[in-house]
Amino acid sequence: AQEAEALVRISHNAPDAPAVDVFVNDQRAVEGLAFGENTDFVPVPTDGIDVQVVPAGGEQADAVIDVQDLALEPGSLSEIAAVGFLDAIAAQVYPIDISPIAEGNARVGVIH
Repeated sequence: AQEAEALVRISHNAPDAPAVDVFVNDQRAVEGLAFGENTDFVPVPTDGIDVQVVPAGGEQADAVIDVQDLALEPGSLSEIAAVGFLDAIAAQVYPIDISPIAEGNARVGVIH
């Protein structure tokens, strides 16, 4: 049986933090993500993922963000963002609404 998946994008929104690498389920998934950058959407399992954010070139033991067992809805879109300043950096998950909208309308999402 195929495992249920969601799509996630990872964003670096911590202005004073250096470039980072991101581990997903113990695999280095992103390298050298700088402030203001984000990844493409990638599929991940929905039954709980582990995400660690480390300074670029670092190892999981160097994690400045460590999210364990993050469960996502099958078929959902989410943005996982590193937010705040380095001394209080944290992960924030922003669900992205993909429900249908009426013709002639648009949907805009703003994260400040």
